[in-house]
Amino acid sequence: MSLSCIINQKNEPLLNCSTSSYITDAIEVMVRTGRNALAIFNAEKELSGILTFFDVIKAINSVGMKGIDFHDLKVKNWMTAKVISVQVSSKLTDALKLMGQHKIHHLAVKDGEVLLGLISISDILAQIQHDDALEISVLRDMARAKLVTDIA
Repeated sequence: MSLSCIINQKNEPLLNCSTSSYITDAIEVMVRTGRNALAIFNAEKELSGILTFFDVIKAINSVGMKGIDFHDLKVKNWMTAKVISVQVSSKLTDALKLMGQHKIHHLAVKDGEVLLGLISISDILAQIQHDDALEISVLRDMARAKLVTDIA
């Protein structure tokens, strides 16, 4: 199964903000939408990074220790600039391996060079669980059908 199944199911606009946004605005978007990562674009509309809840926690921890006003923080100073991406045609298992190799929880999903969305490890695991449940259901139905034909 490829990542296209997850991207198609999400059927939502790409959540994003700019590098010049305040971190509090990014947090508001995350909380309002229930997502834990945003794509971050620069002034030229190029992907510059992603901002995750973990990045936000690092920012909170840092300002608390330095006495800086949290509301003055800009996304560009706290985002993860090295974005790992994968093609939409990639297998779910390959995406999981990539996340494990880089010790990350989010991937940018692209079709060629076009960014389609961000997926999390939870998105992938939920899809695998759904696929496994479907396969078990089909196998159960096949076993029942064989049992009925054997009895008849």
